[in-house]
Amino acid sequence: MENNEKIEKNILNNVLYWVFTCVFVVALIFGCGFLGMHIFDRMYQYYPVSGTSMQPTINPDAFLGSDEDKLQDGVYIRVGANVEYRDIAIIQRPNEKNTVIKRVIAKEGDWISICVDPALQGTDEYNYNTYVIRSGTGYIQQLNEDYTDPADNDLWISRYPARYDSDSYYTYERDFYNGYFANPVNLNQIKVVEYNGKKMKFYVLGKGEMFYMGDHRSNSGDARNSGIAQEDWVVGKVVCIVHNAKQYRDNGTLWWAQLKSMMGYFWKNISNFLSW
Repeated sequence: MENNEKIEKNILNNVLYWVFTCVFVVALIFGCGFLGMHIFDRMYQYYPVSGTSMQPTINPDAFLGSDEDKLQDGVYIRVGANVEYRDIAIIQRPNEKNTVIKRVIAKEGDWISICVDPALQGTDEYNYNTYVIRSGTGYIQQLNEDYTDPADNDLWISRYPARYDSDSYYTYERDFYNGYFANPVNLNQIKVVEYNGKKMKFYVLGKGEMFYMGDHRSNSGDARNSGIAQEDWVVGKVVCIVHNAKQYRDNGTLWWAQLKSMMGYFWKNISNFLSW
């Protein structure tokens, strides 16, 4: 009888032990998950993106006109992250509720110019290129803007026609020229450099300034026409894109698309770290 009581007591103790262990593990998992989500929400934010100004990078399949938002991408940003060249940033001007999403082209101390390809100067055909002199380098480089769509060039030229300065100068995109070179406020920030036998004008970015553009150059309101931005207006930089996010949201699987995108982002960073 005594042995039976001991056995029953041991069984009860074992059951209670495993019950408390399971409860503790579950509580620990939920606690870690809650803490992780809290930290994640402080570091990352999700933004739905409407419009086509960042095509083909964001909303590449969006329809134009009234159906523009039929397919809508979303992005995760790293809140408060410093932006570098080619980064896509969420920018919010002071006293403005709405934000914009654009690509960082130039930063403080850089020289920038948007003009016709020197090889096509004086011909019937031309396209716009972005030229920069990076801070501290002293030489001109044409940006490799592989994120834009070459097929957009003709529309870009028609919507933003050229501004001819004189035979000794290069030809510039009109909005960029009017906003920076023709604006008397910027006189002290304009420099001229000899390049391939002609003179090329540059705008020199001041302290904390940042020049940004949309990848869809023919359909983007950006620094060319709305003015320069300050780096402290950056809310965060894009770390991953969820394509067709609205479609996922409509069928209730957006969370899965978001999870896959973020896991891909983290795995990419882990792989880069391990390969380093």
